[in-house]
Amino acid sequence: MKYILFITFILLHTTAAYTQSIYDTYAEATAVTDSTSEFFSTVDHQFHLVEELRYKQKNTQQLKEAVDSIPRLLNTWKSIIMNVKDTLDFNLLTIIKSADKTFCIVSWDTRLGDSKIDYASVILYKIKDSIYLQQQKQEFIKSKPENPKIRYTAIYTITTKDRKIFLAKGYGQGRTTEPWQEIKTFCIEDSSLSQPNILPGKKNRILIAINSIELKGIKKIPPLSYDSTALKLTVPVTDKHNIFNGSYTSYYFNSKKFKEIKDLEVRYALVPY
Repeated sequence: MKYILFITFILLHTTAAYTQSIYDTYAEATAVTDSTSEFFSTVDHQFHLVEELRYKQKNTQQLKEAVDSIPRLLNTWKSIIMNVKDTLDFNLLTIIKSADKTFCIVSWDTRLGDSKIDYASVILYKIKDSIYLQQQKQEFIKSKPENPKIRYTAIYTITTKDRKIFLAKGYGQGRTTEPWQEIKTFCIEDSSLSQPNILPGKKNRILIAINSIELKGIKKIPPLSYDSTALKLTVPVTDKHNIFNGSYTSYYFNSKKFKEIKDLEVRYALVPY
């Protein structure tokens, strides 16, 4: 009788194990891999590692290595990035694209900054069926760096008769009381990425740093703005100490470059971002 019970137990256990195995195989076979979900899961894992190294382990060398690997991660997933919805996620990635989805900037907080927020970014651009990645060199150089650390939050498109020009707009931080605002130009032409000098002063970048302590009752940071309907650029005027003087200079795009609108003074305006 004991042998019969023992054999019955083995058969039941084997059947249950076989049934579980069949269920596991079925579950695995019917699971669909969502590449977009996998991408965001990978990103989340990477930033979780960065947070762990920064705030718990406080391992500076491994933290830098983890941060330096982010552009490589983005290069691996660049096809997915060019197709996902734009996101302004402050904790992970800020992804913004041009209307035609041929130009994209991905920005993130590296967690390497102390009192300053340390942003990094890469550019993705498409030529025919190929996607290219270009890392932006961003460094602090004096009060107005050549390549400031910026988080890009908008891309505007200017279409001329022979090319498309992209205006990338973003924000950063110099000193804790000195927010930065930037607009940069980009263009995909001759199978490469260029930066046309169409902005005021024959430049490809405008960087505005404003001393927030000296705003004298103004509660909102005077915005550097672009009106895509009127093709108008509005720039807050500051002195050499980055103190806002209460006025703006406006420029319009004349099919070749931005030209100052004369006899137009805007004071303490709340212009759109």
